[in-house]
Amino acid sequence: MRSFFIFSASLPIVTSLAGCASSSDRFPSLALRDFETRPYEVPVQAGLNDSPHPSATPDSSRITAITSAAEVSFEKFSSQQLSVSRLVSSARGQGLESSARGRALAALADLTSLRSSTELHLADLDLLMADANTSFARSDEVSAARALVLDLVTREDTVLNDLWAEMER
Repeated sequence: MRSFFIFSASLPIVTSLAGCASSSDRFPSLALRDFETRPYEVPVQAGLNDSPHPSATPDSSRITAITSAAEVSFEKFSSQQLSVSRLVSSARGQGLESSARGRALAALADLTSLRSSTELHLADLDLLMADANTSFARSDEVSAARALVLDLVTREDTVLNDLWAEMER
């Protein structure tokens, strides 16, 4: 009995050691690779104009284009708001499995997507503001455009919060 116990206790050790004896061509080498031994080399930049944002001074036409695109996105949001509100009202009080609730949830998701589109334009203005601030350029125009787009996003947030609250009733 004692020999059986010793045999059964040593069996896992023997089988795990057998795994170490397999051929090494199936597994990658643990030797250091070239990129692990060489020091990291920083790429040399030709000049400051290689940045992803070529102009530090805010461009009025770019600011106007971003603001206009945000307003168009807000108009799309506003045009769908009434139909989504109707769907949410018809889904109120319905069960989780109802088709009215499913249509309302899909419409709310579409409306949320339109809100995200408006917010992307706010992010573009944030990048322009950061570029202007880091280069000590005037940022009054960017700041005004950002305030306008932020107001649009805030209004969209209010509408969505109200619709989601109504959906939960």
